[in-house]
Amino acid sequence: MAVSTSTDRVDQLDGLRGIAIVLVIINHLRLGPIFSVAPSWLHPYLAMFTASGKISVSILFLLSGYLMARVYPRVPSYLSFLQKRYTRIFPAFITMCIALAIVRYFWLKLDWISITGIVLAIIFSAGQVWLAFQKLPQRASLGKFIFRGFLAVQIVTALAYIFVLSAIPAAVFYQIWQEWLKQLIYFVVNATMTLPLGTYVPQLDGVYWSVLTEVGLYLLYPFLFLPVALLFSRVKSSLWRFLVVLLCVPFFFGLSLLAKSVLGLQMLQVHLSIYFACGVVIGFLRSENWVQKFQERVAKVPAFVLVPLALAAVIGSPVVVSRFTLGFEMDTILWTIPVMLMFLTTLASTNAWSTLLQSRPLVYLGQRSYSYYLTHTIAIEMFVKMAEPKNLIEVAAVAIPSLIMTLMLGWFLHEYLEKPYLTNKLPRPVTLPEKKTAVTSEWSSSATQRNIAIALLVLCFLSWYGFRIPTRLTALVADHHTAQFPAETILETQPTELSFTAANDNLGMLFFHFKPLKEDDIILRKIPHGSDTYQSLIVSVFDESGKEVATNNYSLYQIWESRFHPVGLPVITDSAGKKYTVKMFISNSNAMQRVALMNSGITFRSVYFFGKSELLKNPQLLISLLSQKIVQPFTEKETQQILLFISPLLIALFLFARRTETRKL
Repeated sequence: MAVSTSTDRVDQLDGLRGIAIVLVIINHLRLGPIFSVAPSWLHPYLAMFTASGKISVSILFLLSGYLMARVYPRVPSYLSFLQKRYTRIFPAFITMCIALAIVRYFWLKLDWISITGIVLAIIFSAGQVWLAFQKLPQRASLGKFIFRGFLAVQIVTALAYIFVLSAIPAAVFYQIWQEWLKQLIYFVVNATMTLPLGTYVPQLDGVYWSVLTEVGLYLLYPFLFLPVALLFSRVKSSLWRFLVVLLCVPFFFGLSLLAKSVLGLQMLQVHLSIYFACGVVIGFLRSENWVQKFQERVAKVPAFVLVPLALAAVIGSPVVVSRFTLGFEMDTILWTIPVMLMFLTTLASTNAWSTLLQSRPLVYLGQRSYSYYLTHTIAIEMFVKMAEPKNLIEVAAVAIPSLIMTLMLGWFLHEYLEKPYLTNKLPRPVTLPEKKTAVTSEWSSSATQRNIAIALLVLCFLSWYGFRIPTRLTALVADHHTAQFPAETILETQPTELSFTAANDNLGMLFFHFKPLKEDDIILRKIPHGSDTYQSLIVSVFDESGKEVATNNYSLYQIWESRFHPVGLPVITDSAGKKYTVKMFISNSNAMQRVALMNSGITFRSVYFFGKSELLKNPQLLISLLSQKIVQPFTEKETQQILLFISPLLIALFLFARRTETRKL
């Protein structure tokens, strides 16, 4: 969710932000019954307004990237830059997380009046604390202390999530842990934005993924997006610029693949970060002659042509995507072209489109867009708490009070938490130079090389982490492949059998790669325990004599949450060289959902546990284990593909920076 970075506001940018937030809100209103009464040929055009949430968020990312480039043409202090971004985002965000954590805990007992009262009370209380902090004479030093403390909490929470919580079996977490402890974990993980690092913790609000993405873009801005923009601003050759654009497409595609493999990062819709990158580049190139000429020509286009074209760029992607689906998020990436042209049109102040965006209602909505974004879903949910609307009358009965409640809650959040910061914040350490030469003079080839190297190392680490086998450090893993199985073996009530020979002693776990089938994956998460439609997977392991070693019963939602699903066994100390058989089947013949055992190269993995003393006595085993931990993720075909996609752009940026430094010498 893009947020403004400057008090020097531009009306047409606020107006564009206003259109985007309206479309996001409409996207989350319960308007499904409208499609049931409208003719089918009209559905794609209705979707232009009711299914444009993702493209609207993309435009907000583009706005944010543009403002980043204009306000931060360089980042002399990473922590100072990050503190200002955190101070802008987190007060309102944490306030809403507190409100949502309380409301969700008592959700079944509260009506809409009680929910409204709780949210308003928390906003008001947080606003008073924020106002008191703003008046403190030592707020600069205290703010730095709070920021660094919060950053430390973020890091500790992330490490605990990755190495502690994610190592606990899903059944233990969901069924054994106390409810109050789970709710506390939900709040801390959501409030610190460490949510994407795992799969256990649900979002307090499903739309907050974009706020998490925004913070991730801020973290990467000095290391990735700023070097790309500086390269564009310094390179004069159109051929080189076109080459960089071509390299950006596979790069962001690779980022999307990487996000899908690293725990819960797929929720961040990483491929949409290309809009942020486009905004950064436009921020650096806005004063170039071709941009000026483009805007001059656009000013001559009649309003009845220009406005519909610009509006189509904002909301028209659902129509295009419904007819030309390219897959792999490529359609979303290519949609940056019309959106960028629309944005360049927006930046000019002498055309019909920019004049429309300067209208007072759109500017008003845009100035409060962040607050509306944080509050609109809870405002909608409190009115659909009992039942979803089934006809047009019920749609109106839900939509109208939802919009009124969004306006009220958003206004309170803006007045009590956003406005005090925007009007009383400390001066920025970096001001915006007006001339392009002043911006490009900030180029530092050595710093750029360092930042690009850091970005490449981080992406390599994420690739390693995303495709590593999630076991403890002293566990050795063996891969098994069953050639007779197809790529997808659908599990039914009839058992599916597969056999393997243990590679070592101390066999203690098996890892299977499953995936849910069909488009009703969400149903898995809504099936209550003990209901008639309860579904589970039975996994039994037998030794070569036919004796049962272990039987495990797993709810399908647990499998849905796992990339590698673990099956625990009692540690078998003398397992080396022995043959074992695995049988698995769905327990309920009426199950609404099926899962498939994946067999793309590796069907499953067996895990062997060793003590530290045993490893120290066997150096060869220790070396084998350490090399496996380091090398194994990079032997996966998916890891190699990702690195192949993301490396060319970073290498090109690094070489350009190196070349620039050599010329200076």
